[in-house]
Amino acid sequence: MIENFTISSAVLIALIGGIVSAAKWAGLPSKYAGLLSIGIGLLLGGVAYMSGVESAYNAIISGAVMGLIASGAYSGTKAFIKK
Repeated sequence: MIENFTISSAVLIALIGGIVSAAKWAGLPSKYAGLLSIGIGLLLGGVAYMSGVESAYNAIISGAVMGLIASGAYSGTKAFIKK
C-alpha cells in the first residue's frame, strides 16, 4: 500500500499532474481537476491490479492516494507561485 510507494509512484504522480494540466489547458474547468486526478489515479491502480503488480485493495488505495497527491501538489504549487 502506501509503504510500497517507490520512485515509479513518484513518476506516476507527476504523470497524473501532467495529464490534468493538459486537460485544463484544453478547457477542463478547474473545479473538475481534482476529480480527474483521482480518476486517473484509480485507473492506474486498476492497471496495476490487472497486471498482477498489486492486490485489488492495494491497487485501489494506491491509485486514489496518487491522484490525491497529484491534485494537492498541483494546487499547492499554484498557491505558492501566486504568492
